[in-house]
Amino acid sequence: MEDLLIDEAYETASDYGSSMLMSIYDHVYENGRRYHRFHEGKYLMPNDQIEQDRMDVHHDIFLLLTNGKLHLAPISSPERILDVGTGTGIWAIEMADKFPEAEVVGTDLSPVTAPSVPPNCRFEVDDFEMDWIFEKNSFDYIHSRNLAVAIRDWSQYMKQLYDHTKPGGYIELVEPGGWITTDDSSMPTDSAIYRYFKIWINCATATGLRLVRGSDELVRDLQDAGFEDIQVFSFKQPWGPWPKCPRMKEVGALMLANLGAAMEGYALALFTRHAGMSQDEAKALCDEARNSAHDRSMHIYNFVYRVVGRKPV
Repeated sequence: MEDLLIDEAYETASDYGSSMLMSIYDHVYENGRRYHRFHEGKYLMPNDQIEQDRMDVHHDIFLLLTNGKLHLAPISSPERILDVGTGTGIWAIEMADKFPEAEVVGTDLSPVTAPSVPPNCRFEVDDFEMDWIFEKNSFDYIHSRNLAVAIRDWSQYMKQLYDHTKPGGYIELVEPGGWITTDDSSMPTDSAIYRYFKIWINCATATGLRLVRGSDELVRDLQDAGFEDIQVFSFKQPWGPWPKCPRMKEVGALMLANLGAAMEGYALALFTRHAGMSQDEAKALCDEARNSAHDRSMHIYNFVYRVVGRKPV
């Protein structure tokens, strides 16, 4: 693994959880990719432009899966909305446009540098696995998307969600399943993409991550935290334009186009830190897996689970 380099060209946050709109912070470079400096190493995904572009495309995929809905929780006129792990901030920005009377807050380990942000939207650099700085019982709706690759204490995270949701308010978990499958056994066990995921899951589990295998565990998490009126929505997310449905074919085409960035983004840190691979070996496996996913004889997909819960009044 190559030495880590610190980019000191950016301004460093002066206090934990401080507000930032256009502030830029230090970064760490590893395997040719840029990672967060704040609480370094906690999140395994990069935060460079390649990853930001990938996240924005995946946001479009999430919208396609829900026919354009930003949320499935039955909210109508929320006053305060929190987006945990906001990424590029695109979801928070679009929610702020949809609900101009609401205050929308997005948090992330990396700063958001969106060129245009609505006046009712703001971003903070924060670590959601630390004690939250927000007032308890203060959010009408909390959105948590694609964070299974970052959560190591689910019970504590659920407690934070519960404590900071207003009575009668909603949370919505959006998590892709951690394994890919087919309905027709069209993915050979000796394929590069199968090998990629087997190694990736072993590495992720070894770091203490609990990958999502189904919606049942998310439902139990919400129930144990005290949420009620839990609803589950499951969506197939195809990896390629093989479905007959035009909308799902578009989802698959976008997934396939995004696969190069996704394969490296999810795996480079894990493979080089925990699988004993060199940078070249890790990148080679990512390339092989991406190429094998383009085989149209394989009808690969994974699930995206959206689980909604309400805090009792």
